[in-house]
Amino acid sequence: MAIGVTNAPERSRSSGSIINDPQVRGIFYQAITIIILAALIYWIVDNTVDNLRRANIASGYDFVRSRAGFDVGQSLISFTSDSTYGRALLVGFINTLLVAITGIITATIHRLYRRHRTPFAQLDHRQALAGLCRSVPQHPAAARYILLVQRGAVDIAAGTRCACPAL
Repeated sequence: MAIGVTNAPERSRSSGSIINDPQVRGIFYQAITIIILAALIYWIVDNTVDNLRRANIASGYDFVRSRAGFDVGQSLISFTSDSTYGRALLVGFINTLLVAITGIITATIHRLYRRHRTPFAQLDHRQALAGLCRSVPQHPAAARYILLVQRGAVDIAAGTRCACPAL
């Protein structure tokens, strides 16, 4: 027997209607779906353009070059109320990058610091709760919740039956 040769009988195209052929039906339904989607997109775009024209609303990005008229509280580059909207957008991007980089550095330092101290899961639960209440004095209930969730996750991972120790 030769490699790649099959003994499966070929389907005869003359034995049935073209409507009953699954490939033809699939292509037909896909074509109908594409036509309906194209018509829907054309209708939405045409309706939007017509409504904007009727309301005398200009679309586009021409406003980026116009005067912003507001101040930004903190910016790493110079920005006044006479600056453009494009400059305000640039200030926003730079401020976002500053916050992201600061958060990454802070989280990295915090993680490195915690790696060299006693892990939170190995503390006695009363010590951990007292430490959380000292670090979050305005929200002792939130600190207790954090402790319960954390202790439950540790106990479940250890395979014990009691997921939450009594406080």
